[in-house]
Amino acid sequence: MELIDLRGTDRDWMPALGELFFDVIDGGGSLGFLEDIDEAQMREYWEGVFDQLGPRHRLWVCRDGDRALGTVQLSLCGKPNGRHRAEVQKLMVHRDARRRGVAAQL
Repeated sequence: MELIDLRGTDRDWMPALGELFFDVIDGGGSLGFLEDIDEAQMREYWEGVFDQLGPRHRLWVCRDGDRALGTVQLSLCGKPNGRHRAEVQKLMVHRDARRRGVAAQL
């Protein structure tokens, strides 16, 4: 397992992230999407995430080769009085990778 910090140019990870996304939803994960989400909606979601990546929005993937075992997003507060705050978003771990320390590593 290796943890990588993705950039906006790392869109080649979208297929692996899509597979992870569908696995989590199929397993009953609550990500703010209905079970009938399709490939186009999933791709639109990840495009939006990649478009936001930068100093205040981060995306990490725990990988095994080219397979995404898990992912998490971090949104840092940009307000002058909130630079000590951040919001953890969309922590996902593939059902096959659970109980192996993926979430703890993320």
